[in-house]
Amino acid sequence: MNPSQYIEKLVIKRKDNRDYAMMCALPVAAALVIFVILKFLPVRFLALGAALVVVIGYAMYYAIKMIYMEYEYAITLGDIDIDSIRGQRKRVRVFSGSLSQIEEMAPYNANAHMSAWDNIPNRVEAVSDLRADDIYYFIGAYKGQRTLVLFQPSQEMLAVCRKYMGRKLTLSPGDQILVSAARDELEGED
Repeated sequence: MNPSQYIEKLVIKRKDNRDYAMMCALPVAAALVIFVILKFLPVRFLALGAALVVVIGYAMYYAIKMIYMEYEYAITLGDIDIDSIRGQRKRVRVFSGSLSQIEEMAPYNANAHMSAWDNIPNRVEAVSDLRADDIYYFIGAYKGQRTLVLFQPSQEMLAVCRKYMGRKLTLSPGDQILVSAARDELEGED
């Protein structure tokens, strides 16, 4: 792998029913508040009412925009960083660590793993949808605590993880061939 190589992937979270409910409820709530303000506000304060309508409208727009969520995975020189990005503005680091320090990484199977993860205090679900087929999990330390991370790495990322993690990475049968090809391609860039 080229030492200056930087691999990243952006995953957009799919909206679920709760997100759609919020997107419908916010305009209705804003309309009700605006109606109440305009209904009971004396005429002499009409300019204040118009300003409040603008402020409420902007607050509703901002709240709906913040429902949009994406995750960015980046691997640089054996370190992995995962950021959560809300509304294409607010970036928060949810995990950062060295690949060599990760305890294990493998394909995610909710039915097989849930009881084994009960003693892990922190969980990060940085995936588009928990029902997706290409989800992997890993367990590592972040801010001094064991953390379980669910993410959707690309084949190139898995090839780099294999290089730094060795046998601590278990690949799904379908990914083994693809990761071998990606690893060969990455080594050819040196």
